[in-house]
Amino acid sequence: MKERIELSGVYFRVQNPETKKWESVCFEDLELSQQEEVIKDKSKEFLQNLAIKMASTLWQLGNALELWNKDSEELQKGSWNTYPKYRKCMQER
Repeated sequence: MKERIELSGVYFRVQNPETKKWESVCFEDLELSQQEEVIKDKSKEFLQNLAIKMASTLWQLGNALELWNKDSEELQKGSWNTYPKYRKCMQER
C-alpha cells in the first residue's frame, strides 16, 4: 500500500493485501484498483457527492499552498506544460 496522506476524510474499509487485515483508508490513499473496486457499484448520487467532496479538498489544498493565481494565464489556456509534477502524476495514473 502506498504512503497515506489522508486529505479528503473520505474513508473506505478495505483489506490490506500485505497484512490481510481490514483497515479504514482515505479514497486518495487507495491504489487505483482499490478505488475502482470501492466505487464500482455506487449510485450516481454517491459518485456526485464524492466528486464534490474531492473538489472541495483540492480547493482547500490549493488555498493552503497558495497555488491560485500562479501562472494563471497558462492555467486558463489549459496548458500544463509548466507543471511537470502534475503531468507526471497524470501519466502514472
